[in-house]
Amino acid sequence: MRLCPGSDVEKLLVANNISCMASGSVGNQVKYYFFAQKVGVTFLEEKSNYPQGDIFFMVEIIISLTSYELVAKIRCRDSKAGEEFTEHLESVLNQVADKSA
Repeated sequence: MRLCPGSDVEKLLVANNISCMASGSVGNQVKYYFFAQKVGVTFLEEKSNYPQGDIFFMVEIIISLTSYELVAKIRCRDSKAGEEFTEHLESVLNQVADKSA
């Protein structure tokens, strides 16, 4: 996914209940590390289908400062919840995606 220049990914994700643990620049890249948790209701405000307890998501986002290309890696122990979270993350990030790319 390519972002619009000047997009504030950290602010956008934090506003959508995805918390930033760390961020920093390395060469011509910016790296972010986020986490989210599904408790009782999902990150989408729906009833949880996971009675076994809370589900945690770890997200690494790397953005090229030259091309504004974004790559995200998501870790979750529950594959179904991971797929749902991936869809949610994509819908949030599409708000700052470069539609002309």
